[in-house]
Amino acid sequence: MPDREALTLDLHTRVYFPGDTVSGEVLLDLSLAQRDHIQEVFVILMGTLRIQIGPRRTAARPPPVGPGPTVVARDDQSIVLCHARSSLWTIGSAYPPPGSHLLPLRFALALPARPEPLPSFAAPTGASQGGYECAVRYWLAVIGRRRHAGAKVKLLFEGDRKIVRPLPVVRRDREGAEIKALLGASGGIWEGEWGMRSESKKVRRGLWGGHGIASAEIRIPNISSFPIATRIPYAIHVRTYSKPLTLRTPSAPPALFPPAPTAPSSLALYLIQRVNLSAYGMRHEFEDRLGALGALGPAASTDAEGHQGDDDDMRIDVGEWTWDEGPCERGRGRWRRDVRFEGAFVLKCTPTFSHVNVDVKHFLDLHVPFPGVGNSLDVRVPLNITSGMAGTPRTGVTAQEVEALPLYEAAVPPGQVQVQTPLADGSGDPLRGRRGGRTEDAVQSAVQVT
Repeated sequence: MPDREALTLDLHTRVYFPGDTVSGEVLLDLSLAQRDHIQEVFVILMGTLRIQIGPRRTAARPPPVGPGPTVVARDDQSIVLCHARSSLWTIGSAYPPPGSHLLPLRFALALPARPEPLPSFAAPTGASQGGYECAVRYWLAVIGRRRHAGAKVKLLFEGDRKIVRPLPVVRRDREGAEIKALLGASGGIWEGEWGMRSESKKVRRGLWGGHGIASAEIRIPNISSFPIATRIPYAIHVRTYSKPLTLRTPSAPPALFPPAPTAPSSLALYLIQRVNLSAYGMRHEFEDRLGALGALGPAASTDAEGHQGDDDDMRIDVGEWTWDEGPCERGRGRWRRDVRFEGAFVLKCTPTFSHVNVDVKHFLDLHVPFPGVGNSLDVRVPLNITSGMAGTPRTGVTAQEVEALPLYEAAVPPGQVQVQTPLADGSGDPLRGRRGGRTEDAVQSAVQVT
């Protein structure tokens, strides 16, 4: 490969919305293009939904359900969400200005507005998920098509020149943008209505003995959606009761059970992602823990790196053990302790969305561990996560919003994928279940990038 490339790509935008125009400029170095025997330069805009359920198989399968033409690979279901191609230059069609060897080639390709494209997404893959996979990927490919191998100069071990860029795509969210502005104006102090979830259970240290009581409560703003890249306040209240005891001293005895969490590392707030897949009459559901939130969790006290939305302004109120007679026998009662955590977290993930083949939901999971078997408490709160981006020229997109969106670098699946599209007479239409179709060379060139 030469030190300098014949093609360079400059994209004008970093985040895209349905109906947006993907525009930019390809800079063609004509001297290097001649040396590389480039005959044509074109761009491809591509978006696919790919689903694999279960182990890899090579048997033929029926066509999937969904809009658009179908990408048929050996053992998975894929749907083309968008596909556009534009030729920018062919040999002899244009030349650089006098005294220069650089030719700028501008392009503009449109993302579809209807049906609304799915947001960029990639579910966990690998043996831990049993080979299950789901990905919504968009990318732009610049292809410099070179002279074929049968030409006078045979290009051994050299293919077309390619530049591939993943494109983060999200849906517009004007309501979420208003919520984001409201949360930002609050300065981290929420004065609106709170939503609350709580759990409690009886716990004991071993197999025998009296039961203590542990309860946990989490409060977050009672809003319809939770935008990414936004500080969202939370309040956690943990209360513990000892087993029934007789009051012998005015102060609490040592080592009461269950012990209340008193440090950020002694409880955790996790973001959970649940994915439901449906393809070829098969269904599968799995969950993944995306990360810890709000500077809570085992790593909080030593290293906050990797925690989403680390909060330097966390407030912890550790109460003293208090005697509470409560509904106990005469002369007996329980020692009670209350601990409160207040802070904020920031969501960094693909927004919640639903499709006939894939459904993605999110939950907030408060995990409070206690010693013993089966004593831990989990409080789960459903979250409707949205982009919080209005997607208008006036509002724009902030750097924090760009960083909050996962950029799936492996934007182009390896291997050859054939695109079946209906022929002029209607044959080969994958939605009609017929065999046939033609291979799109341009698409094939793009998706064969490894």
